[in-house]
Amino acid sequence: MTTAVKPRRARRRHGLGASGIAALAEAQGGACAVCGTPYADEPGKRLAVDHDHRHCPGKIGCPQCIRGLLCNACNNLLRLAGEDPERLRKAAAYLERASKAAFWWEASHGPTD
Repeated sequence: MTTAVKPRRARRRHGLGASGIAALAEAQGGACAVCGTPYADEPGKRLAVDHDHRHCPGKIGCPQCIRGLLCNACNNLLRLAGEDPERLRKAAAYLERASKAAFWWEASHGPTD
């Protein structure tokens, strides 16, 4: 497998070399640690290095705060949720409830036009 992320950027931002990235990618089966989307060597399909922003705020992390490799969607999901597990649990519960009640209006009021 080719490198899951750009090694120069990972080394500069997180202190990881190509061997560290390769080991992390192998441990994750070459896929996103959250959703399992497989890595592809093309723009927008590579994996991003995820780090704990409580340890190292900003875009630059260190080897001690690396959590895994994520696809862009999952990396942005965590960022937009403020890395708050409770917020993510509430969002998941909301989606579960909303999918069951998606057609509540039509069921209770009849179809519109």
